[in-house]
Amino acid sequence: MIGTGILKGMAVTARNFVGSYFEKDRLITVQYPEERVPLPENYRNFPFLIYDGNDSHAGLRCVACKICEKECPPQCIYIVKSDDKKPDYMGKPQFYAKVFDIDISVCMSCQICVEVCPFEAIKMDKEFELSQRERFNHLLLRKNDLAKSNEYYHRIHPVEAASVDKGLAGTLQPPLRRKRKLQPKQPPKPQQPRRLWPKRLKRNHRQTRRRHLKLRRKRTNGSRLASLKVADWRPVLSLQSQIGNLKSKIPSRGGGIGRRARLRIWWRNP
Repeated sequence: MIGTGILKGMAVTARNFVGSYFEKDRLITVQYPEERVPLPENYRNFPFLIYDGNDSHAGLRCVACKICEKECPPQCIYIVKSDDKKPDYMGKPQFYAKVFDIDISVCMSCQICVEVCPFEAIKMDKEFELSQRERFNHLLLRKNDLAKSNEYYHRIHPVEAASVDKGLAGTLQPPLRRKRKLQPKQPPKPQQPRRLWPKRLKRNHRQTRRRHLKLRRKRTNGSRLASLKVADWRPVLSLQSQIGNLKSKIPSRGGGIGRRARLRIWWRNP
């Protein structure tokens, strides 16, 4: 039948139109400011500072490292670092921000300051009713206006605040030492029988060289000359003639050359 689709569509529209006045799930209009729609947890507007404990000055997490000031794209954060240190809520001395100002008329709610803060000291707020009569002085938030407690942070961002506190608690506690796993004892390896080497093989190269030289000198002094045959006396006679010639040429205290010089000449010209 022609026009059936149009009639079905108009019926759905009429049902939703009438139900928006009586069913609470379909109510669109909220009586603001008496009634407010709950904001989602990921909603963000302008940053604020967190402090632990009851004192906003002693428990402020900010240590004036100025990372958020450098990374802020519109440059709406102004920080002056203190010259002295103050004890924090745990009694540990640390630097603090003497001046911490944020111009919310320039801030664009980019959340970069929250991402780069290493101390979890600055977070994004959900408060959006910040209209003022003046543009310059009233839209510049000072440190006292920005400081809010950790309990307030848990109210507006419960899941994120719980994870942040868990991470801070892990950094404050000393690291746990892991116990080494006890490996089963292996049976001892059978020891091989030790080979007894001669003493002369244990010596190094220099000692063996000296020992060979000493043996060589002994052989040349005694057995070498004693084992000469009759046919080998000619080199000995030539040695004596050479020694006689050298006596006049080589000055020495003993009136001649020593036994070592004779042996060198004999070995060179046998």
